[in-house]
Amino acid sequence: GDLQDAVRSLPMWIALPLVVLVADLAQYAVHRAFHEVPALWRFHAVHHSVKTMDWLAGSRLHLVDVIAVRAAVLAPIVWLGFDKPVVDAYIVLAGLQAVFNHANVRWRFGPLAHVIVTPAFHHWHHAQDDEAIDRNYAAHLAFLWWATACPRAGGHRPPTRSGGPGPERSRCPIHEGSGPMAAVPWRQSNVAPSDGARSLPRPSPYTAPRPRR
Repeated sequence: GDLQDAVRSLPMWIALPLVVLVADLAQYAVHRAFHEVPALWRFHAVHHSVKTMDWLAGSRLHLVDVIAVRAAVLAPIVWLGFDKPVVDAYIVLAGLQAVFNHANVRWRFGPLAHVIVTPAFHHWHHAQDDEAIDRNYAAHLAFLWWATACPRAGGHRPPTRSGGPGPERSRCPIHEGSGPMAAVPWRQSNVAPSDGARSLPRPSPYTAPRPRR
């Protein structure tokens, strides 16, 4: 159609930021759903079971999570008719940013930290601190969601604990040695369906020493 032809004709320097915007809107929606819909959190909890944040943490995902998120992100991109080189460039960029944002780095980005998603922004998404629970869903563009982001997302202090809410808020935590992670969502049966995703099984946390004040 005319819309797809117009999108396909855009130069790379316009099309790439636009495809990142489209992808981030879709990623935010599906990511939030995986946190707030009980049936979906079962699968996403595998990702949040990581005890320490490093560059491999982004690869700890359930296959259902991977397929659903990739489909939700790519569907609008394909429907809008972005040219293949633009889509290829986005896939490379998304992969690199996913690795980087999970990496154990403490780099400072200044004002840029309020524009794009940085490791600090995403590490707070994995934090157990109450102020960070179910925040910072964005994958690429922090400025779109800054009003609802964790207040500390733009700072340099790392979270004190990673892995989701602590054991006092867990009902059926994911423990090391509990079997193949792919099978975990199917084994968790003690979820009260009316309690919402915040009461769902949360992963067994890694607790780091709290900094002295």
